[in-house]
Amino acid sequence: DRERQVLEALDGGAATIPAIVARLYPDLQPALVAMAGESVLAHLVMLEGEARVTRDGAAWRLTR
Repeated sequence: DRERQVLEALDGGAATIPAIVARLYPDLQPALVAMAGESVLAHLVMLEGEARVTRDGAAWRLTR
């Protein structure tokens, strides 16, 4: 499930939306990168609302 993948990407060191997109979608066509970024952002905002991640500018981190 995508939420788990986003959390795993953060845990693995991907801290920005582009880094998370690159990790989750390694073979993504360039034309679809922006859409994938919007999807990742939506998951991060949801996780932030649940206090599972925090944001510092463009960087995201797991809350521990």
